[in-house]
Amino acid sequence: MRFSPRAAQLWRFALGSNAAVIKKINRGGTHTAKDLRAQFDYLFSKSEAIFGNAVAHDPNARGLAAEERREIAEAWGDDWRGAPKNGHTSHLLLSFPSHVAPEKAKLIAEAWAFEMFQSGAHQAEEWAYVAALHTDRAHPHVHVVVNNRGLIDGQWFYMAREHAFNLDMMKTRMVEIAAEEGVFLDATSRAERGILSYGPSRAEIERAKAQGRAPEERMREGRALDEALSSMTRSAETLRGLAHLAALTGLDEIATRIGAAEAALVRGGIVSAFPASEHRESRVDLERHFEGWMGQALERIGARPEQEQLVLRKELFGHAREVLDGLGDRRGVQLLEMPAQSEIYGRSVALRRADAMRHGLPGMCDPPLDISEKISALGVQIGLEPRRLRERIDRGPANAFEERLWVRDDLRAVAAHRNLDLEDRKQRGQAGFTLRQFHEQAEALIDAGHRRETDAQSARLLGTMRAMARTIAATGTVCFGSDEEAQRFAADLRQRYGKGVATDLAAGRTDALMQDFPEKRERQAVALAFTVAARAHPGMGVTLREAERAEVRHRNEDRELE
Repeated sequence: MRFSPRAAQLWRFALGSNAAVIKKINRGGTHTAKDLRAQFDYLFSKSEAIFGNAVAHDPNARGLAAEERREIAEAWGDDWRGAPKNGHTSHLLLSFPSHVAPEKAKLIAEAWAFEMFQSGAHQAEEWAYVAALHTDRAHPHVHVVVNNRGLIDGQWFYMAREHAFNLDMMKTRMVEIAAEEGVFLDATSRAERGILSYGPSRAEIERAKAQGRAPEERMREGRALDEALSSMTRSAETLRGLAHLAALTGLDEIATRIGAAEAALVRGGIVSAFPASEHRESRVDLERHFEGWMGQALERIGARPEQEQLVLRKELFGHAREVLDGLGDRRGVQLLEMPAQSEIYGRSVALRRADAMRHGLPGMCDPPLDISEKISALGVQIGLEPRRLRERIDRGPANAFEERLWVRDDLRAVAAHRNLDLEDRKQRGQAGFTLRQFHEQAEALIDAGHRRETDAQSARLLGTMRAMARTIAATGTVCFGSDEEAQRFAADLRQRYGKGVATDLAAGRTDALMQDFPEKRERQAVALAFTVAARAHPGMGVTLREAERAEVRHRNEDRELE
């Protein structure tokens, strides 16, 4: 799942994190080598540590000698041409909370700067830079000076809202790198916390210090003020969704504090930093927290009597839709409405066998139980728990969202079995490859269980129809991944049941399905699922108006059968 960046960062803030601070110093760029030397004199006269690809690597170095500063400034200046408005260099500042040790601040900033300016991860270029750690204030901070002209292709470094290097991305990566080092930060902005002024400039801080007064902040005006007020409004809406999530998942204290923060923003107030929440490290990732809660809730529902499970799942997915929609996870909402996609979980072995029997196709060479046992044996080899795997294969997920929870759970099990770290991109790829191999082998076992004459297209169609019926029963809605996918399904439906099947289903005539779905309730569920999907996707054989009328009629009939 993928919640909005705003939701993820406000969640961290609510758990007691400190805001990550990255600033591009206004008028901090230099225009001549002389200007750059003067800037270096200030930065390295009070530095406690240095790093960068423009200086020799020395973990114990505290500064640069005057001759070293002059050499770097002149080497950079020799390649400068023209007179760019903002200078040939950029001056960035990374600031850390006072409780972060200077050594830790340097470690985080060094990793961040390497990713931004050397790795090519965000733009295929490399820039020369030097950095200095300062500890002359309560909070450690790092100055980074970047030569804007790239070293490889001469691409110009700059920051802009829609550019590869934008403040939101750069702050988010600082937060994520800090988390890897055990430092809890968030990437909320001043406006998101209700602060409508700009932070004091460095010049103002120095003047205030000399005059023995507190630094003054400059209020936003005009368009900048309108944007900040809009950001406050969106933050309040997001906090409302987060409060609902916290209450839903049993975090009552956090729900209360988030609710108070929302009320403060609505009143036009400022949200101050929260005290650190107990056990916050286990809840720091919003997506992981919600996913874990959903998985536990579905496990508990699965342990209830079968006749209760459908109602409970429908209620749970209703809550999930509210949370996902409110916190910006549009893909998650879509997955709640889509049938399962994978072969191993999308259709159980027992359903495949039933499909074959119902439309007169040859049966399976191996009994479903034997195939499930073989798949379980494969799963054990990569760390999957056999009983859980058999249950999931047998029941099948209610929708693609639940299926994704299962696949991610499998991925974690594989990683634990192989001692792989899912936070590491390479090791995560290894775990994913192992799981994909398992799925391919399991699918081969299932296919081998059928005789070669099995009509794969018909079996696939029936499996999709049953998955759609499960999804509409669990969530009340269903859709396909794209209009093209929906149209292919409709074409397969016409090929099996005749050209008029779409009109018949919309009209409530389901006799054509009787050979495959002898129970009336199941046929009606398929018809309802079809009309709901037809309302979302054009080209399925009925008009939007016909689909809307049919949906109302089918839902009324469904209630009568309850």
